[in-house]
Amino acid sequence: MAQIFTAKVQGGVIVADRVELPEGTVVTVVVDDEDAYELAPEEEAVIRIGIAAADRGDVVPLDVVLAELDA
Repeated sequence: MAQIFTAKVQGGVIVADRVELPEGTVVTVVVDDEDAYELAPEEEAVIRIGIAAADRGDVVPLDVVLAELDA
């Protein structure tokens, strides 16, 4: 299951409040800066739907996506 949460850097370490993850969990970090694009609620909903679909294995294989882009 995918999770989206915010965190802050404290003493050079990423610290997430109120989020419990199993030891060794691999996470992807996107740094939010002044030029960052903020998602509208509708855009965030689309991303959450996509993550849920991926969790179910409902995805398009990469070779199919690349072939469509080349066409």
